[in-house]
Amino acid sequence: MRRLARPKPAFFIVMLLTLVAAGVVAQHFRLFERGWFNFQTWRHPADERSIGLGDYRVSLQAVVIDGLDDNVSALTYDPVRKSLFTVTNKNAELIELSLDGKILRRIPLVGFGDAEAVEFISDNIYVISDESQQRLIKVHVNDDTQFLDAADAEQMTLGVHIGGNNGFEGLAYDSVGKRLFVAKERDLSSLQYDERSGHLLALSDESFLVLELGLDGRPLSSLSLLNGRHGLEKRVPQAEGIAMDDEGSLYVVSEPNLFYVFKKP
Repeated sequence: MRRLARPKPAFFIVMLLTLVAAGVVAQHFRLFERGWFNFQTWRHPADERSIGLGDYRVSLQAVVIDGLDDNVSALTYDPVRKSLFTVTNKNAELIELSLDGKILRRIPLVGFGDAEAVEFISDNIYVISDESQQRLIKVHVNDDTQFLDAADAEQMTLGVHIGGNNGFEGLAYDSVGKRLFVAKERDLSSLQYDERSGHLLALSDESFLVLELGLDGRPLSSLSLLNGRHGLEKRVPQAEGIAMDDEGSLYVVSEPNLFYVFKKP
C-alpha cells in the first residue's frame, strides 16, 4: 500500500496565517461580540418599549454635505428649530443642517479647542465638548448669533483620565431626569437619549454599530452600519454622530462629510 504523503510545513504555515487573518478581521468588525449580542437578545424576551433598531431601513445614504470639507463630529436634533446641529474639529464651527443634510448656517467657534460633541439642552441652549481639555461648554445660540467665544460661556472641566486624544466623544441629555450622559473615546463616538422609551443609543464607529441600551444597561436591539444591512449599499465609513427626531427617524453623520437617514417602516 502507498503511504499518504505528509502535509508539508508550508501548508501549516499558510493555514496558520489564514486563521490569524480571519481572527483579525473578526475582531475588527467585532464579529465575536455581535454573535454574543445576538445570542443574548435571543435568550431574553423583547422589551415592549424597545426602539427596535433592527426594523430600521436607510432612506438617504452617503449624501455629501455640500460646502463642508472639514470633519463633522457629533450630531444633535433641535426640536424647536426642527433642524440638526453638528461641530467640526478643524476650523471649529457649529453648523446647522436641514433634515436632508443641507447647510443652513455656520457659526465660528473661538477658543473651543478640539470640539467633538454638541447636544441640545433647551431652546437656544447647547453644550459643546472640548476633547483636548475635557471641558463641557454651555452656549446660547439664537437667530442672530454670528460667532461663539468659549471665554464668554459657562464651562465645566471633568478630569477623567486626562491625557492623549481620548476625551469626550459623545453627549446625550435627558431633559426629564436632568441628566447629561458623556461617552469617552475608543469604541463609542456618539450618544442619543430617547425620552419616549428611556433608552440610550450608543454609536460605535469602530464596530460599525448602533446599539440600544435599556434602563439596566442591557442591549436590546442594534442597527448595523455595514454594507448590505438595513438597505445600505456601502458601509458607513466612520460614523461620528447620531441624532433622533420627534418622529423616531435616525440621522447619522460620517467623517468627513457624509449624511444618512434611517426610518422605521
